[in-house]
Amino acid sequence: TIETKMLALQRLGPNLHLIEGDAAQLSGMISFTCSLAENVSSKVRQLDLTKKRLYQAIQRADDILDLKFCTDGVQTALRNQDYEQAAAHIHRYLSLDQSVIEWRDSSKSSHCSASTTRDSPSSPSTSAARSVY
Repeated sequence: TIETKMLALQRLGPNLHLIEGDAAQLSGMISFTCSLAENVSSKVRQLDLTKKRLYQAIQRADDILDLKFCTDGVQTALRNQDYEQAAAHIHRYLSLDQSVIEWRDSSKSSHCSASTTRDSPSSPSTSAARSVY
């Protein structure tokens, strides 16, 4: 009985070596797959961040176009002496998000106006804003 079990174990020896080799190969494949998955995941995170920044840039461009529309509308309305329309454009301008109107220059840490018509005391839109309100 012990001898038969010993004989059976000796017969399993070569099979165990094959199984050990297969397990090592499988472990290597799993490690490679894990590394590949981590790289793909990293690339997806980078793409997500790029997508987020792109959407922010598009939103910023839309906001700047809206700002330009307001300033152009004020100037046109004042030229046409349509003060009600000018006031409507000024109201829209003042309701824009403050980050659209001003931005921070990271190299100087100062605020700059996105539109010179708002900063200039002699500009028609500023004068109109003062006279309307």
